[in-house]
Amino acid sequence: MEVEVFKSVSISDTNSFIPIQDAQVYIFREDETIHIFHLATDSNKYVCDDFANANSKYRLEVEIQGNTLKAETNIPSQPEIARAEMDHGKYSDQYGEKLTHWMIEIVDDPTQENYYTMFFMDPPSLVSLYQFQNISDPVLLTESMLEYEPPFFLFSDSKVQNGKISIDLLGFYGTENGIPVSLQLVVRSIPKDYFDFLKSWIVHSYNQNNGQHVDVIDDLDPYRIFFQSQPVDLYSNIIQGIGIFGAYSQAVKYFTYVE
Repeated sequence: MEVEVFKSVSISDTNSFIPIQDAQVYIFREDETIHIFHLATDSNKYVCDDFANANSKYRLEVEIQGNTLKAETNIPSQPEIARAEMDHGKYSDQYGEKLTHWMIEIVDDPTQENYYTMFFMDPPSLVSLYQFQNISDPVLLTESMLEYEPPFFLFSDSKVQNGKISIDLLGFYGTENGIPVSLQLVVRSIPKDYFDFLKSWIVHSYNQNNGQHVDVIDDLDPYRIFFQSQPVDLYSNIIQGIGIFGAYSQAVKYFTYVE
């Protein structure tokens, strides 16, 4: 488990966040087990060697110069990947290039609302979503916010009713002897507060001005210097502070090739 604590800065401040290195950090499990954190010797992170448990609630408390920051979250159960298969050559793009077809099924608990992130790995590298073509799967289109160029898929089971999430993707990542490179599928089950934070963070990151959108010499509006459009409020679940206290359960499976 890891916790990072920083001082906040002005919205127009271009300096790096200043880490707080004299905080007292504790995480309490619902059974009142206490996890005490210490500052790592090689970073600004507060760390604890204990492992968090799925299907458990946790409470964070951070004491800083007489002030206490608090937050709560729950860790969902580990997701189950029922299918991770791929074929190649059944579909082609507009230029006749053969595409890989990835077929995914995730077991979903229909008795509750569930939230997920999903991405592919070519270990140790993350596979960019640009590798996929014409993403049209309704599960991913509902809330993945693809127009904001996220680094991963973000979705819920709001459109799922039968206890199974089925996802199909087309693209090209490379082949070996005519067989697609076997990638890792990573599915994470996340709590609602972490889901809401990630949605706001994706929009916020996309909104950051990269210097190509405005002539800062002729435009004196400081918000336009730093943002492509209106700034986005980041979701926060920290009482007396700003940030996110979140967690996830993860399942990993390699894709298998089917004729």
